[in-house]
Amino acid sequence: MKDGDPAGDGKVCRMQHYESNACDRREWNGVWAARHAGGLTLLEVMIAIAVVVTAATAILCGLSAAYANERVSSEQIAAQNLARRMQEELMGVPFDDLIPNYDATSVTSGGLRALLNVNQAQPASGAPTLLRIQVRVRRLGEANDILSLVTLRSDRRAPRSAWLSSP
Repeated sequence: MKDGDPAGDGKVCRMQHYESNACDRREWNGVWAARHAGGLTLLEVMIAIAVVVTAATAILCGLSAAYANERVSSEQIAAQNLARRMQEELMGVPFDDLIPNYDATSVTSGGLRALLNVNQAQPASGAPTLLRIQVRVRRLGEANDILSLVTLRSDRRAPRSAWLSSP
């Protein structure tokens, strides 16, 4: 056995500070490098493609869900704004004109349709007259409501004592 020949097979290993199988490791690395010098194997390429496709699919699914949520959210905001705008316009209308002039009317704005219903609520005896004002917002051509906003409006001409109940 020569100096630098730990395996005793006649091959001289210049890396004497490694363990006795250092030459075997060096030779194995050389064989691996020789096999892969031309590129990657088909199996390695297929695995890499599968990993990239899986990651891209996950990212695209997340973006698609985020876009759908944003669309629904902006539609909800538009419906709320339309309903509030209609409610605010009705605040300036005289009480007696609400039912004859505004019941069963509709307003269209930006792909949304707001339907207005004004009904008289049945008060207890002696209580002032109440109107139930409902604004329903839906997409054009659809029957399902996106939003329904209900408010009550009283006749301001009623005496204040009508609101107070006696025990």
